Amino acid sequence: MLATFEVLGKLTFASASGWALDSIGLEPVFASFVVLGLLCVPASAALPSAVVASGDGYGDRGRVGNS
Repeated sequence: MLATFEVLGKLTFASASGWALDSIGLEPVFASFVVLGLLCVPASAALPSAVVASGDGYGDRGRVGNS
């Protein structure tokens, strides 16, 4: 199920970015992607340390065989 949503998200992003390129042009779309990319750095720095340390987004919850 998760893989289906992952593929759906990729197809939706490709369609939306293609539409934006056709509508407003390459330069504004590229600039918006650069800004969104730069915003990922402070957003990831604000994550709780448990999420960052585990790498899976669940911290210590949700793992099979967790002791």
